[in-house]
Amino acid sequence: MSTNQDVRYCHKFSYVFLKFLLFGYAIIWWMIGGLILGIGIYAEVERQRYKTLDGLFLAPAVILIVVGLLLFMVSFIGVLGSLRDNITLLKVFMITLTVCLILELLGGIIALVFQNKACLYLNPKACLYLNPKACLYLNPKACLYLNPKACLYLNPKACLYLNPKACLYLNPKACLYLNPKACLYLNPKACLYLNPKACLYLNPKACLYLNPKACLYLNPKACLYLNPKACLYLNPKACLYLNPKACLYLNPKACLYLNPKACLYLNPKACLYLNPKACLYLNPKACLYLNPKACLYLNPKACLYLNPKACLYLNH
Repeated sequence: MSTNQDVRYCHKFSYVFLKFLLFGYAIIWWMIGGLILGIGIYAEVERQRYKTLDGLFLAPAVILIVVGLLLFMVSFIGVLGSLRDNITLLKVFMITLTVCLILELLGGIIALVFQNKACLYLNPKACLYLNPKACLYLNPKACLYLNPKACLYLNPKACLYLNPKACLYLNPKACLYLNPKACLYLNPKACLYLNPKACLYLNPKACLYLNPKACLYLNPKACLYLNPKACLYLNPKACLYLNPKACLYLNPKACLYLNPKACLYLNPKACLYLNPKACLYLNPKACLYLNPKACLYLNPKACLYLNPKACLYLNH
């Protein structure tokens, strides 16, 4: 008999203990909810006084009112359910707390997953300082605007695609290596200074205009084809070796001075007109055929030896 009484006593004690424990827990949060609600209402009244209506739904006062009201109502349901032993109210209280717990867990997981995006949205400078790789991956435009040096160091391809001018200004070598066409278009002088071979290959006209000496040294054939006058002026020997016809046409005096044999072979009339002595010395037969009077005047012995009939006819 005493055992049954002890069991009943234990059941009754545990029931009363759990009931008042739940009641105390609920009433504490009920009071906290009421306090938060009161603070929110006071803050909203003060905000209305100063008419700061910007960001109504994100204002701290509105958030406090919503959270305080929700906490007050849920806690009140728990207080009533624990006092009245109402199973329905207790189930509503339990389900509401479970849903709130799940929402808190989901909110924490989402905040952990998207913390970089949120940080970049709220404070991009701090995020770029703390984790530049993630920020550059999420929003390369903003990162390039805030800290172009760091972005160019971490991902030069993306930076060169987004803002080639800034990248070329900060690190022309890397930009010229990644995209020489764009760099040559934006700043041909710097590109020609850094990598003249690549620039001459991509845009020989611009390079020849900017630095003809370097271009003529690197690729004389292309330069002679594009601008023979400038090349002949800078390096007549090389030009005469590569294209004697064009050089003889442009500057016969210089060509005749440098290589009279080749010039006499290509254009004997012009050479004989410019320098008959040299031509007569190199090829007297051709000169006598082209201009016997001049040859007879310059070297009558040689002319008489080569063509006595013509010489006799010209000078009895």
